[in-house]
Amino acid sequence: MRFYTYFKTASYLLVFSAFLSLALTGELEGPYIAIITLGLAASLMQEKFDLSPLSKWIIAVSIPFLIVDFLFISKDILYAFTHLLILLTNARLLSLKTDADYNQLFLLTFFDLLAASALTINLSFAFTFTMYLVSVTWVLLLFHIKKEVEGRIAENKEQALEGTVTIPFFLGIGGVAVLSLVITLGIFFILPRAGVGLFSKKQGKVMKTSGFGDKVDFGDIGALTPDPTTVMRVELPDFEKGLGSIYLRGTVLDSFNGVSWKRERSKLEAVNKEDNDFVISKGAKNLVRQEVILDPIDSRVVFGMEKVARLSGRFQTLFTDSYKTVYLPVNPSSRFQYTVYSDTRVPNGKELDADRGPYNSKVIDLYAKLPSGSVRVKELASSITASSEGTYQKARAIEDYLKKNYSYTLSPNRDVSLPPVEDFLFKDKAGYCDHFSTAMALLLREVDVPARLVTGYVTTEWNDLGRFYTVRQRNAHSWVEVYFPSHGWVSFDPTPSAMTVEENITVTAISRYIAYIRLKWDRYIINFTFQDQVNAAKEAKRRTELGRDTFIKAISALRAKVGRVWLPLLISVLSISMIYYLLTRRWRGRYRSSLSRENANVPFYQEMLKILAKRGIIKTGNMTPREFAEHAFAEKGGSYRNVLEITKSFEMVRYGGMTLSKKEREEINMVLEGFRKAK
Repeated sequence: MRFYTYFKTASYLLVFSAFLSLALTGELEGPYIAIITLGLAASLMQEKFDLSPLSKWIIAVSIPFLIVDFLFISKDILYAFTHLLILLTNARLLSLKTDADYNQLFLLTFFDLLAASALTINLSFAFTFTMYLVSVTWVLLLFHIKKEVEGRIAENKEQALEGTVTIPFFLGIGGVAVLSLVITLGIFFILPRAGVGLFSKKQGKVMKTSGFGDKVDFGDIGALTPDPTTVMRVELPDFEKGLGSIYLRGTVLDSFNGVSWKRERSKLEAVNKEDNDFVISKGAKNLVRQEVILDPIDSRVVFGMEKVARLSGRFQTLFTDSYKTVYLPVNPSSRFQYTVYSDTRVPNGKELDADRGPYNSKVIDLYAKLPSGSVRVKELASSITASSEGTYQKARAIEDYLKKNYSYTLSPNRDVSLPPVEDFLFKDKAGYCDHFSTAMALLLREVDVPARLVTGYVTTEWNDLGRFYTVRQRNAHSWVEVYFPSHGWVSFDPTPSAMTVEENITVTAISRYIAYIRLKWDRYIINFTFQDQVNAAKEAKRRTELGRDTFIKAISALRAKVGRVWLPLLISVLSISMIYYLLTRRWRGRYRSSLSRENANVPFYQEMLKILAKRGIIKTGNMTPREFAEHAFAEKGGSYRNVLEITKSFEMVRYGGMTLSKKEREEINMVLEGFRKAK
């Protein structure tokens, strides 16, 4: 492959990787992606057509466009400068003629990459950054070779560059670039965290959700079910196989007016902090630890498995209400991480059935209120629980009745002439989680059992590689909490299992690996903190001490087995063997290096130098092979023009790693023989 083909390929790969990093951020509008595509395509034709006038026109309008873009279109300095960079990079692509043009192009691609890093925290940036790093290493090296050779040789520049780069050399440099990336990652984990991001994009795309405010209209939560967008990932570091399905509690709603649920007791109080943890409730034991990475949603709720006891993260303040729901001070604008500890112990059926104490009047007043309702709902509740005694039996009877007699669907047939709950219970008899949970709560209240609605997420999508659950918008769910005098609030879910079938997605091995890598990217790149560094250092110290203790124990055990006499003998034998190995390895290394030095001196070139030296043409130490060839021709002229041809063959063998054919070797020998016979 010709040198200039290598150089242009590497240059275009560099531009492509920079543009790809911008396109994959998801922050560029369609017109800008089209500009990128057209610019790359047009630049491939610049050798046939003079596109420099178009380049000048783009540069002329770019600054006015920046002002208009910032003031009226994007209204954001980061986006405006990103759009400007795209225009300038395309302009330079259309007029690549001199080395200065290439220098400007390479600099612009670097700023393109910086803009992409500020616009995204997605895993895709790791891929494009690696591609850019390999490309820029190739480009800078080839550009240096090009300038050096062209600066020394006035004629036949293109021919002089041939043979200086080969495919193995090209691939080797790429390997060095990847190795440098690995070393850079090591430095990244060692350097202290600063947390400074000038011009960085702090605000991410906030997902629209329903069901986590003070008011939720009937049917809002089920509308999210078809959406597969990932909301959060919940890591369970202490579990190998997960916990089946997990419920992530969001908010509690206590008042229903027939068309919407409300939360009447929504007064918030600051959560007390103890030992860097926010304490929601004390005295809980056997807590389940969850490492949560939550994408920005339009809600302040902090999710966790039921009965959150403690919570830690980079929060200055957290709030909670009387329902133990945890809130951020403001809606999150970017992805964040936190650790939550939950008490997941649930009383068994026997314990709950025995809990038949009287209800507090305040509990009845708040959690047994009914909308101006239908006699039919009360009659249905009475008939379902006719043979049930106590809270548990009534709750279980209503839950089983709804699961067995109603079907799950995302598109129920709504009769607007009837109240929503009556339409579900007596006519359509099909719906999604909102319908089932609301129906159960109202049926329980009709028989004087305190109940309330809970919104959150439920998922079964366990990734065994990273030990985490993936939670999607489609996992938005609502269920019911029933009050027991001695045990407090206990969850029941009347939605049929058919919902789980529709919510489940086929998780392939590839998607599991991608999800695992994305989790680690968020955990150890995007959200890697100084505390993580401290923990990693402590873990390294613990493992070192453990290894030392294990080694000492092994030596002690060996000494006990072989005795005091044999142990020194064994150590001596091992020491002698090690010394012998090191000495022989050093000798072999010297022998191989001497061979490599011998091979580095290409025989036919050395022979030519000896012949010419006898004729008074001596190569001094400061001369390059090409300079010496030109010197020989200038001194002797005539047949000494062949010195340049032998020098080119020498460069191909010495620097290009090429092997001469039999015919080429014969021709060189004939030239050398001519030098010997020359007077």
